[in-house]
Amino acid sequence: MVSLRNSVLLAGSTIPVKLQIVNSSTNTLTTGPSKPGVPIFTMSLIKADGNRSHPITITPDPEPITTVLPLINISAGETKVWDAQVALKKEIAPGDYLLMATLRLGLNGPNYIDPNSNYLKVRVE
Repeated sequence: MVSLRNSVLLAGSTIPVKLQIVNSSTNTLTTGPSKPGVPIFTMSLIKADGNRSHPITITPDPEPITTVLPLINISAGETKVWDAQVALKKEIAPGDYLLMATLRLGLNGPNYIDPNSNYLKVRVE
């Protein structure tokens, strides 16, 4: 789940986001950066008019979320929360968007899934 304090975002600004994952499976999940300084999640803005073929990728600030190495284990039933800062590119056109996060999760060895978060309706000005 991703959440924001405000649904109006300014292009070229940095916004605080809260990311939360609840492991509702019976298996331990793992996540973590592939190397120091690499964010463990990606975020996208998708035009809210339904055209999802051209997501706009936002570059997250890696500092708040890459301080833990190696992998982060998320046990069955456990909840993990990350607070992060995300930099919006100045070139993002004003309009209505959907904001979502994707987090790579490991399952039993070399198997991975990339679940998407909820979609938040936002307006970029």
